[in-house]
Amino acid sequence: MNNINLNMHKFIDANTFEVISDENVIEVDPDIALAVSLLNKKGYFTKACCSGHAFDYTYTKQVCDISLLNEDKIKEDYPEYYIVDKNENSFVFITPKLATRIYIKFIKDYHFESLPLGFMKEPSFDDHLMDWSKTNFDSISKVIDYYENNKKRNPNDVQKDIEKYNNLLLEWVKELPDINERNDE
Repeated sequence: MNNINLNMHKFIDANTFEVISDENVIEVDPDIALAVSLLNKKGYFTKACCSGHAFDYTYTKQVCDISLLNEDKIKEDYPEYYIVDKNENSFVFITPKLATRIYIKFIKDYHFESLPLGFMKEPSFDDHLMDWSKTNFDSISKVIDYYENNKKRNPNDVQKDIEKYNNLLLEWVKELPDINERNDE
């Protein structure tokens, strides 16, 4: 890969408890590690990834113009919400995170002919246009919902979906040819 160190973590040796200063170490989630390793070995260089997290029930605070306050619409869009502040100009409401994502962001668009079952391409951000590209796709992802029929799903069921789709991703990666074997590069 390149010489830019994107690693924002330090590691400690489990036996000696010394800080490991090897800048070549990359930290990834365990469920996606083998797929990311194989992708990079095959020449499909990655920039970031996430395997999805079943127990990431965090909440988001949103400040909105008071003209947008329509509790019936909010109830439709969010299975659970709390209005915590309201004045003549704005209102603040808190909503749960609705889903997790399994994703891999690549250093460029590799123009994959197929994707793992359930995954989709995501566009690159065009720094010059300051907008999402309409033609380049540098990421693939699978969204896994925390809610079904406006009810919070059991985290164990979410974890099963995470494992299922990470396994489908790994099987897809195993079938990809090495980048040097592809005709379109």
